[in-house]
Amino acid sequence: ISKNKSVMKSQQIPVYLSAYHATRSPCDRMILTILHHYESNGQPVNEYKPYVFGDSAANHYAVRKNRTASLWAHPTPNQVLNLFEKDIIERTIRNFPVMQKMHYDYELPANIDLTNSEQSIKTVFKRLSEEGLFKQRNIKDNEGVIGDFILRIKYEE
Repeated sequence: ISKNKSVMKSQQIPVYLSAYHATRSPCDRMILTILHHYESNGQPVNEYKPYVFGDSAANHYAVRKNRTASLWAHPTPNQVLNLFEKDIIERTIRNFPVMQKMHYDYELPANIDLTNSEQSIKTVFKRLSEEGLFKQRNIKDNEGVIGDFILRIKYEE
């Protein structure tokens, strides 16, 4: 994104907000960095206020897309507050990392060759776990690896 700003599209902002789960996981930190980059480069991030994220955002922005731009189409404060989950808010308040720096930078290793038949998704994720991106569990197939990776990103704190 930083090398080719033409790939930044405002339509991607709701997708990023829907994928963001406000954890300290590498994935969420990367999404937050991307959104910050969008905002600092003039993308209309403010159009998506109130900022709703996670599964609630997917529903909120999908419904909002079908509405008109009139004042009546904007959500009420109660509708927005109903999108938040109490346990996530409580956990965030208790564990919010006030001193954590905003900057997050992660690059995939350049020597991963997915065209090689010996390199499966399982092997790639094993290498990423060895680098400390996430903890590894024994998974038998590629589909299980992807499912496990998605769940870890979603629920990692």
